[in-house]
Amino acid sequence: MSHIYTFYIAPASVIPPLILGFRRVNKLSFNYRFLLGYLGLSLVTSILMRVFAYVFHNNMIITRCYTVVEFPVLAGFYYWTSNSSIMRQIIKILVVSFAIFSISMLFVYYKSVEFDDFTSSLESLLVIFLGVSFIFGDHGSASKSKSWASRPVNWFNTGILLYFSGSLFIFLLTNYIIAESVYMYSSIWKVHATLFIGLNSLFSVGFLKIGNSSEQSDDFNI
Repeated sequence: MSHIYTFYIAPASVIPPLILGFRRVNKLSFNYRFLLGYLGLSLVTSILMRVFAYVFHNNMIITRCYTVVEFPVLAGFYYWTSNSSIMRQIIKILVVSFAIFSISMLFVYYKSVEFDDFTSSLESLLVIFLGVSFIFGDHGSASKSKSWASRPVNWFNTGILLYFSGSLFIFLLTNYIIAESVYMYSSIWKVHATLFIGLNSLFSVGFLKIGNSSEQSDDFNI
C-alpha cells in the first residue's frame, strides 16, 4: 500500500490543479502560467521516471534533468510576480548560476545510481529564498485592502514553501539514510509524497481563487 501511495497516488495529485489551471487558462496572468507549466512538467516527469525504471532500471537521469528545468520555471513565476527591479536582477543571476551548476552536476553523476543531493538541496534553498523574499517584498503594495486568503498568489507561494522547506532535509539526508536503513529511506519518501500532495492541494485552491477574475488583477506586475 505504501508503494502505491508514494509512486502512484502522490504523482497523480498533480492532475486536479492541472485541470483547474487549464480550465482557467484564459484568465491566468503570465506569472501563473509558469505554475501551470510546472505542473505539466511534474506530470510528464513522473511518467518518464516510471518508464525508465521499468525499461532501464535506473531513472536518476530523469530526476536530475527535471531539477535542471524545475528551478528556472519556478523562478519565472517569482520573477514576473515581483515588483522589485533589484529582485528581478537577483533572480536572473540565480537562474544562470544554477543552470551552470546543475548542468555540470549532470556530468558528475553521469551513470551514477546515487541521488544528486547537492543540486536538489541547492534548488530547495534557492526556492525557499525566493518564497520568503516574496512574503517580505513589496508585491502586495497595490492590494493591501484584500484579505490574505482571497489572493491566489498567497496559496501558490505557501504550497511552494511547504514542499521545498520540508523536502530540503529529505534531499540532504537521502544518500545517508539509504545506506543505513531501507525502512527509514522508504519512510522519508512517504513524507516527501505527502508534501507533494500538500503542494498540489494548495495549488488547486489557488487556481480556484482565479475563478473570480476580479481577485487576480493586482497579484503581479509586468
